[in-house]
Amino acid sequence: NKTWEGFIGGFILTVIWGWWYAGMISNHPWTICPQRNVDPFANLSCEPSPLFQVQSIDIPSKDLWLFSVEAKPFQLHAAFLATFASVVAPF
Repeated sequence: NKTWEGFIGGFILTVIWGWWYAGMISNHPWTICPQRNVDPFANLSCEPSPLFQVQSIDIPSKDLWLFSVEAKPFQLHAAFLATFASVVAPF
């Protein structure tokens, strides 16, 4: 019984953390702007890719949608990676 509780709780918290952390790191230019040189003190500024901008995302697809979420596509990607890390990777 405790194994299932830990498995399900770990899954939920991993997905929540992945979603939140992806939103946090996608706000900083050092993680989303390409660096053209190897200067660690360079001033990075760029127009963020649409992957890092808030959009309306239809779930599961645009043709057949059940609901819509206002989020960054990067956050959705992080939630899928967190799902894999919690469900498939332990085995």
